[in-house]
Parts: sequence; structure tokens; C-alpha cells
Amino acid sequence: AYLYGKAAGKSDVADLDAAVFLGKTCDPDVLARTDPSVAAVLTRAGQASPGSDFGLPSSAKPLYGIYAYGGGAISVNSLIGIPPSCFLNIKAGGGSGYGLFYRGNSLAAVMRQSFSISGEVLCICDIGANLDMIAAAVVTKLPNQSVFDALKNATLAGQASANFTIEVGIDPFSVEFDKTFTLYFSLNKNQSPPLKLDYDL
Repeated sequence: AYLYGKAAGKSDVADLDAAVFLGKTCDPDVLARTDPSVAAVLTRAGQASPGSDFGLPSSAKPLYGIYAYGGGAISVNSLIGIPPSCFLNIKAGGGSGYGLFYRGNSLAAVMRQSFSISGEVLCICDIGANLDMIAAAVVTKLPNQSVFDALKNATLAGQASANFTIEVGIDPFSVEFDKTFTLYFSLNKNQSPPLKLDYDL
């Protein structure tokens, strides 16, 4: 039993984006549809997709949780009294997401933060830059293990992505540049090395 949803809207003045998950699921795709970055960071933190690990049936380890994300951007032009138009319209914004998940003997807290700036200049140039960061802290309590020991062995995992885009011209006669850089990290004193870093270009 679960509820999830996504919504988005866009206008010249403002952009809005939202996602929510609440309940219990054994479907590994539900969380990925709600927010792919949350599903990815939980997997990186050692929380495999529900029902996919240890050869157990899908009902053996359901995922319980709650997650909500909300973000938006507003035209800087409108704030300073210049009507937004294709000649000049700069938008700045951000978003935040928080979640708490329980599965088997593990508890995971998730936090996501994003920032963005985009614009349209002279009706022929579109620019954009986004920074998205997400991290998960996972505590797993083993049988006969104290809570203090479980906290000492907690895993912290996350990723940060920076995306830059620019398009000059009018379709179909336009040139586009799109580049994304992603840094991944995983921290646990029991792994070797304790801090692992990886990246995609």
C-alpha cells in the first residue's frame, strides 16, 4: 500500500516541480519513478532495490518510507520590474527533498538539495546550469548489536551532479552544448578504503 506522485509546471514567470512517496512497496520501480536520484543513492548506500537481494521473494523485504521534494524557479526579471520576454528572461531557483525509509533491519535518512539558473537572451540563446546534491545515511542494526555500535558502522553515500547547457540559434538551425559532471561518494569505516570516490563525465 503506497501513494506516490509527481507534478511539474512551467511559465514565463515561474517553474514548479514536486514529488512525493508515502507507504510500503515491494516494487523496485516505484521509488525510481518518484525520484530516480533517491533510488540510486539508496542502492549506492547498500540498500538494494526491494525484493532484489539475497534471492528472497519480493514480499520478504518491503520498503517502508516517506519522501517529499519541492522545487521551483522564479524570473529575476519580474523581481526587478522588467517584463520577462524571449529578449531577456533569467530564472533562478532551487529545491529541497527529505525522506526516511525502513527496510529489514536498516533505517535510512535521505536529503536532497538543488539549485538552478536558466535564461533566454535575444530570442536565440538559451542557457542553463543546475547543481543537484543528494545524500543518504544508513544505519543497520545486526542481531545482538548495540545501537551505539550500529551508529558507528553507519554508511554515508551520495552524489552531486552539475549540468550545463547552452543552445544558440533557432531550430532546426541551432547548435547545442550539454555537459554533466557527477561525483559519487561512499563512506564507511568497514570498507577499504573507508572513503570511496567515483565520477562520470
